[in-house]
Amino acid sequence: MTSEYTPEENKLRELTGGDYFSQEFMDNLNSLNLTVKEANIVINQIKHEITTGECCLEAIPIRLNYLLKQLAPEITKYVVPSKELIAKKELIFLLNLKDNITFCPNCQSNLFLTDKFCYKCGAKNMQSIAIKAPKDDDLNLNEIYCAKLYEKYPLNFKYAYVCFLRYVNENPGKVEFPVFNNIDGFKLKKQAVKDNYFTLGDPVYSISNYTISDIKKVLKKYDLKVSGKKDELIERISKNLSDEEISREFENRTFVLTPEAEKFLEENKYLVYYDKNDLSTSISLEKYESLFKKAKITDSTYDVLYSYYADLINEDVNNKQWHQYRTDLGNLINVSVNNISDLKLLKLHFQYFILEANNWIHDYYSDYCNPSFDLKFNKSRNDLIASLKLELNELQEIFNEAWDEVKIPSYTLAKADVFKKLILAFDGKDLNSIY
Repeated sequence: MTSEYTPEENKLRELTGGDYFSQEFMDNLNSLNLTVKEANIVINQIKHEITTGECCLEAIPIRLNYLLKQLAPEITKYVVPSKELIAKKELIFLLNLKDNITFCPNCQSNLFLTDKFCYKCGAKNMQSIAIKAPKDDDLNLNEIYCAKLYEKYPLNFKYAYVCFLRYVNENPGKVEFPVFNNIDGFKLKKQAVKDNYFTLGDPVYSISNYTISDIKKVLKKYDLKVSGKKDELIERISKNLSDEEISREFENRTFVLTPEAEKFLEENKYLVYYDKNDLSTSISLEKYESLFKKAKITDSTYDVLYSYYADLINEDVNNKQWHQYRTDLGNLINVSVNNISDLKLLKLHFQYFILEANNWIHDYYSDYCNPSFDLKFNKSRNDLIASLKLELNELQEIFNEAWDEVKIPSYTLAKADVFKKLILAFDGKDLNSIY
């Protein structure tokens, strides 16, 4: 029977005792003078890190040990290491004397010689000595944190800001400002005004925010025809009234972006891409940002993502994670649309179909069951085949290349049978009924 928990969650439950803490775990809490409530803070923090991909299976024991010790009152004033605390420590490294810095023996992160444990992975600092660390008050950390580390904006705000400016750019006639990434649109508007990223839009935009009754009153005032749909009324006003008259009759509350704002969007087009393509389902924003901090200036958004998913696919194969292999190949297909030739994209689609038809799903052994086909990929693949207008022998050649490039230990279906399924799917058959 399949477990309802992931391997990471099972590991955490094994270490703590699960829903009811084990005696060993309770003894550990007592030795640190920690309460059950405080232990739950740590456990919830680790669960969050597992969900976001920040804490892997191997790191859970040291992470649990580290966070519990961070909570212990005699060790630190901090409850749990937050991202802000980590950012502040990284800034202190930049300002501190090099002689006071060492490296984590486990993850190679920079450490103060005063750190007893690595603040990222929890490994013990074997070179720890008692020296005086700089005080937060001496560093003006709030200013440095915003200006240096995140280049003016913290990441969450920056991403929301980019989404907001894109929204305004695409909806110049809208007055309401929705929430973006849990940040209120009016707060983002205030920042945009402060940055001089807004200017008043075409006065005609403002008319759409008024009711038909209000618009007809203005038409009547200028002896213009008042019948018709709202769009027709607006067009009539725009053709017969000057901008000055429109601005006088309809308060202009619409905004468009200034050239500075457009430049800001261009500089952050990789975040626009993340938003437009809804990549949050396959990669966290933090991980996505880190990829582009390491990227070369000449790398395109697609180059960076292709390299990331290609590396993941190689890891999946090496670790025999066949189901994840298929998922990451699907992610690679999604980011490749409009970025590579249709023939190369078709080959990726064929590889995905081959994995679907063979249905390798487990980590350490293959458990073959009836194939399960993704209808969205099925449609996009068929549309691609139809647009290319290839002969059957040409499809067979691309399929054979895809077959040779798929990396699974063995096939549960013969090549000819898989190709037959693919052609049947293209002819409109229900794949899930073909066994």
